[in-house]
Amino acid sequence: EVQRGLEFLKKAQVRQELFNLLAPTRAEPGCINFDMHEAPNDPSMFLFHENWTSENDLKRHFKPRISNAGSSWPKHC
Repeated sequence: EVQRGLEFLKKAQVRQELFNLLAPTRAEPGCINFDMHEAPNDPSMFLFHENWTSENDLKRHFKPRISNAGSSWPKHC
């Protein structure tokens, strides 16, 4: 029971961290859309659908994210 509770909390934290990426990403230059979807049968599976006005905008989007993504996630994620 305790283990399942901890797993739920970890998943909830990861979900929140991913959700927190939506607004700042949507505000980036060239972002047409950036949407997060959750699998209906697996709450730990996420899909991001995004469109950018140009390849350069997409490349610029990835530069800061790579170094910061998951920085506040638990060490075991």
